[in-house]
Amino acid sequence: MAAELARGAATLGAQGASNAQLRRAGEEFAGQRTALRKGKRSLSTLTRAAAADRLVLWLGSALFALVVLHITFKRVPLLTPLHPAVLLRWGAKGAVQPQNLQAISREHVSSPPPPPPPPPPPAASLEVDDVSRGGASVPGKSTEGGDERTSAVDSAAAHSEL
Repeated sequence: MAAELARGAATLGAQGASNAQLRRAGEEFAGQRTALRKGKRSLSTLTRAAAADRLVLWLGSALFALVVLHITFKRVPLLTPLHPAVLLRWGAKGAVQPQNLQAISREHVSSPPPPPPPPPPPAASLEVDDVSRGGASVPGKSTEGGDERTSAVDSAAAHSEL
């Protein structure tokens, strides 16, 4: 019986030591509670930011792929009839059939640019009238159609007559 009492006393001593250890651990945990709360908040913020970044990356990649497909469908004449806009417009008319694909493709193939307009004809050279040069004009003589040398000779002759 004495042995039982000694064993019970040892068990109570071990429980007392264990309770003291638990109290110290609880006090230490209470001191670190704010740091743990901040860490948990930071981890949740980083998790949300990573999810948003993944979403933006996938949406950007999808948009890029759609733009590449659009450009490819517009530029490659063989694929033009398969462009969604063409299918929607021609599909409403019930015309997307193998025999109509060439007509659809010709409609959307970019034709070469039209040739530039011809240059305007050179402006008629306006000769200065003898009157504006200070001389008298000769009646009945026209300088139109003649070259400049004969008109200069004619004007010189008109001046000498005066």
